[in-house]
Amino acid sequence: MRNCGAYHATALLYVSHSMYRQGLQVWSELGAGEIKEEGRDGVEETISFLSKHDNFQHIWLFSSWVLRNYPDRGIQIFTCDKRVAPLPAHRVLEHLDSFQSDENGENIKFGFLKLKYLEYLVSRNKESASDTSGEEYETLLAKEIIRVLDSLYEQNEKLHHLFGPFDEKNEGSVVIQQTRDKLLILFSRKNFRI
Repeated sequence: MRNCGAYHATALLYVSHSMYRQGLQVWSELGAGEIKEEGRDGVEETISFLSKHDNFQHIWLFSSWVLRNYPDRGIQIFTCDKRVAPLPAHRVLEHLDSFQSDENGENIKFGFLKLKYLEYLVSRNKESASDTSGEEYETLLAKEIIRVLDSLYEQNEKLHHLFGPFDEKNEGSVVIQQTRDKLLILFSRKNFRI
């Protein structure tokens, strides 16, 4: 099948025979453009598979290309509740830390990966009433919001020098305001401590 260009079908065949790594590798090659198949890029397939998969090595390895190229979609791998056993939060946070900047040291999508995951943890812990880890995640979330805001202000300052002043309709200004609002909501909670 692979010789005929049916790469997606090949990946599905691998996965159906518990050859997960080989299937994920084919989807990764589709995503990287190393191989091509009309209407297939391997992104949704990889996200869907890894969202339910419990082999940590596969998750860390094959989520990387998705997070690097499609961070907004790739974060779903870690915020999906389809997985039987939850991933260790500290390990996910370490993994996401490695995607805070690209090869040039510039933020990827304003470094929002870790922020989105921490928001997920805080909301999940509210539902399960896990007080101790919930407070820890809220504190980490507040610190991450401050880090992201600092980065946004720095980027905004660089763009301001290049293109002139921003107004409220500017996308960068809107993102800063939305992020600031998240921090204010977090701080306004009665039980929040930093």
